Amino acid sequence: MKSPDLYSRRAKPSVALAATASLLLAVFLARPSIQSDPAPNARTDEDAIDTVVERSISAAQAGDLEAWLNCFAGDALSQHESSLSVADREQFAAGLRVRTKSLRSYVTTDWQVEGTRAVVELERVFADRNVRAKLDLRNINGHWKITGETFHDEFSPEILYGTPVVPQTSEPD
Repeated sequence: MKSPDLYSRRAKPSVALAATASLLLAVFLARPSIQSDPAPNARTDEDAIDTVVERSISAAQAGDLEAWLNCFAGDALSQHESSLSVADREQFAAGLRVRTKSLRSYVTTDWQVEGTRAVVELERVFADRNVRAKLDLRNINGHWKITGETFHDEFSPEILYGTPVVPQTSEPD
């Protein structure tokens, strides 16, 4: 049996395929490395800060005192712990649930993150009012914690949260 001629019609497709594959491999290996985006689970400071704010709110709504306290550090934690020393833990947890029962939503704005410190504006939206506070946060050993909260504004919005808003339609002439 005669070996196939590399230049015959039968051999050309396989030679062309091998040459193309070799060329693509060479181009792939020779290209400059491209930095990929951070891993999907890599978090920015803003994501981590928003997470601790959300955890503090969720823990308060659930009355989970330990999870709630874990969101704080520094003076804020000291103040909460001193409040606990004069109150029963169950009563304190129940108070957290009551204070957040009518909470409908929240938003964080006016972000100022510098190194291991941050300040954000937190607006809590309740069924009948909105409450604004400034949160001071610090990154402690890679974890953002709330270190202070200053309440500065409480108001009743003109249109309460959850009120259906229907556009006015004019009557036909």
